[in-house]
Amino acid sequence: MQRLPHRRTVGGTGAFRWALAFGLAACGLGLGIACAAAAPAPVPAAAAEVLANTDCLECHTDPTQTRKVEGKTVPLAVVETNRFLASVHGKLNCVDCHVGVTELVHAPNVPPAQCVSCHTNQTNHEAAAAAYRTSIHGVSRQMGASAAATCSDCHGNHYITRVNDPDSPVFK
Repeated sequence: MQRLPHRRTVGGTGAFRWALAFGLAACGLGLGIACAAAAPAPVPAAAAEVLANTDCLECHTDPTQTRKVEGKTVPLAVVETNRFLASVHGKLNCVDCHVGVTELVHAPNVPPAQCVSCHTNQTNHEAAAAAYRTSIHGVSRQMGASAAATCSDCHGNHYITRVNDPDSPVFK
């Protein structure tokens, strides 16, 4: 059975938005509900709220969690928290890489992490990026081949270890 978490949005509470939407709809439909002259303005957030990893992991640690995608029931991606915390990205927030996620219940096709958004201007990554661009994978990607290998195909995604770690998939 699918269990969905409470609906929480970044930059405001879902309850406020639902109440505001209901109130505006009720006013527009003339349901006899007293309406203020103007709807209250949303309170601007001092800084955008970031979803905590614990929020994401409420669903993404449970292998029984599913969702409907194009009429089919599919499992959610599962993250092993101990392995993730031991990875080189273990101190990051999930949304640091998954920038398209702004709500706990989010679209199923989240844009892939863009490694270069953090891994630029570092000498070891510049050399690797240059080598990738001229490799069959990089050239294929530049020509539009969506199945061409990317950073995560070799380095992994949630459990990336240092390249000098014998357990790293790119250890030499």
